[in-house]
Amino acid sequence: MKVLGLTGGSGSGKSAAASFLASRGGDVIDADAVYHRLIAKKGRCTRALARAFGPDILLPDGTLDRRKMASLVFAPDGREALSRLNETTHPFVMREIEKLLTRAKKAGVPYVVLDAPQLFEAGANRLCDATAAVLADRDLRIRRLSERDALPASDAARRIDAQLPDDYFRERCDFILENNGTAEELRQDCETLLSRLGLSDTAGRRER
Repeated sequence: MKVLGLTGGSGSGKSAAASFLASRGGDVIDADAVYHRLIAKKGRCTRALARAFGPDILLPDGTLDRRKMASLVFAPDGREALSRLNETTHPFVMREIEKLLTRAKKAGVPYVVLDAPQLFEAGANRLCDATAAVLADRDLRIRRLSERDALPASDAARRIDAQLPDDYFRERCDFILENNGTAEELRQDCETLLSRLGLSDTAGRRER
């Protein structure tokens, strides 16, 4: 089973690319979804966050107060808080991802697209056979993020500016998908990438 690590910033179109890339018989593991499952229940991850940020970061039911956390990490001086959040949660997310990869391999899945915004920061790239980033122009990302999350453009811009620059991904990834055009153009670029990776004919193999 091959693993393709997919990364990129908010509003780049990474989720759409992940869907296209998995369309030839692969599965998607969404690292953000794994993270959200962990913080949506009282457990070891949320207790670790309370130790890192103080008990007020949790709601009365022991789950993470996402609004309060967002106010910390997306503040103008939030880089230290974001780094602390990542250092605290990445080990828990990585363990879950490794379990999901093992499960997919046992199920005979030919390849997995690991959709992970923090692919390199978490060390998840070590689980991958190849890595790719989806990139897009800043103004386009702001518009997409504003529409997707119903955010004012200023808030969307602040979130994007708190993330890593495109050069970070260009220096580290094996492949780059530029997503400044239509969904069909992105799909075609994903098909080309799958072909280059030898994954364009796996659907029938999985059905058998």
